[in-house]
Amino acid sequence: MTNLTEMPAGPELAVAIAVEVMEWKWFQDPAGSFNVCVPPDRHAKILPEYLVKNPEWRDLDYSGPKYPTDIAAAWEVHRKMHERLSLVRQRYYREIQEAVQQRTGTSYLAGWPEVFGLLVSEDICRAALAAVRARREAT
Repeated sequence: MTNLTEMPAGPELAVAIAVEVMEWKWFQDPAGSFNVCVPPDRHAKILPEYLVKNPEWRDLDYSGPKYPTDIAAAWEVHRKMHERLSLVRQRYYREIQEAVQQRTGTSYLAGWPEVFGLLVSEDICRAALAAVRARREAT
């Protein structure tokens, strides 16, 4: 898995957010002839039995939301983080504050709600992914 800080704000980060935070699922037929990324509300509706989960996300076509580059899509990630356990939310908020501090190059740790004025979509995505991964590693 690519290091989160080295991952560019492009398709790979968007897929990681879709799958790990927003609960989309990658599926691929065993012959490898097609891949599909399915949002949670469509999992049971369109997946035939011959589809299997694909653990590799690279080189797969993804046409879902561009979470790291679209602030409206990133805001959905932020809203999804509010549904998470308290420990995950706390880690997410801390990650957001640190991301803003790092990006702005200041020693000032922005508080709430002023940190929202300094956020970019990439900050939201990286913070959410870091919080979810930290929780998964802790369990």
